[in-house]
Amino acid sequence: DTFDVDNDAFILYQPNTRFESVFKEISEMKKNYFIITGTQTDWNFINKIQDDFQYNTSQTTEKYFPLFNSKFSTFFVEDIGFSEFPPLENLFGNIKFSTPFQTILSNKVNGIDLKTPLLAVYSNKEKRNAVLFGENIWKWRSAYYSINRSFDSFDQFVNSIMQYLSVHSRKIPIELDYKSFYHANQQIKINVKAYDSNFNFDSNAELELQIKDTKQNIPFVLTGSNYEAIISDLKSGDYNFTVKNIKNGKQTGGSFTVGEFSVEQELTYSNKEDLNAIANLSNGRSFYPDRTDKLIDLLMNDEKFVSIQKENKIKVSLIDWKWLLGLIILSLALEWFIRKYRGLV
Repeated sequence: DTFDVDNDAFILYQPNTRFESVFKEISEMKKNYFIITGTQTDWNFINKIQDDFQYNTSQTTEKYFPLFNSKFSTFFVEDIGFSEFPPLENLFGNIKFSTPFQTILSNKVNGIDLKTPLLAVYSNKEKRNAVLFGENIWKWRSAYYSINRSFDSFDQFVNSIMQYLSVHSRKIPIELDYKSFYHANQQIKINVKAYDSNFNFDSNAELELQIKDTKQNIPFVLTGSNYEAIISDLKSGDYNFTVKNIKNGKQTGGSFTVGEFSVEQELTYSNKEDLNAIANLSNGRSFYPDRTDKLIDLLMNDEKFVSIQKENKIKVSLIDWKWLLGLIILSLALEWFIRKYRGLV
């Protein structure tokens, strides 16, 4: 049988050998899945069809109570009262993962935490999957309703898991907001948004700013919907930095330049008292931007700014132009000799 390829994720309930074609098709489509196991699961088939984990079982059935893992950080989930929920049933066995995983709920038997996963998510670069090692999860939903008279938080818990399996886009887990240039006297602020694996804002992130070639490791402080770090006392130069989420190891980086100290940048307003004093000492007047028309009128009517036209005359005696005087005498003498030669004189 085939199924809708438009689905983002699939739930596989107590798989056995009849699921072989399903697993192959899911693998070819590179889809994610959520395996729910129980007493009727064919563990020989599961251990053979996938290589993310192995579950070595006995024929003994065990009841596993859920224990919430408060250190789970792949995406946001909260304890909705799991300690009040009834146990799930499964074959007793030993679980061994070969793919990186995180436990949401661990197994508790007779009040003892077995340190083994009851509900876990696991992933690599190509896929995200989840597995529940127990059947009758419907009992949890019923128990939650009997306590709270609502299904909302329980359904939100399940939706968070399905959302994790349905997200395929690889967004940046840490977004930076900062300037590329700062003056040496300017306060340097770097704002950050951190996201979990479902790309929801992570208000529980532990972020640290590390500036290369310095000994400064600055923690970020949550301010509303951002994390903020403030840097001071940096000399002029180029700096590279890294922002790291200590909880999950995610990190990103950037760079900025600190310029020389600028008096203009330090003093962003005029000193009107000193300017008025200078104007009074020089018989001047002060004008504000909203009175520029008065300034223009004053300049137009002030006699000190009347246009003045000057004319310079230079008289040079011809006697000072010796070469020109010689040329004139030579021309006259030449004319006299020509006239004399032709008998015109």
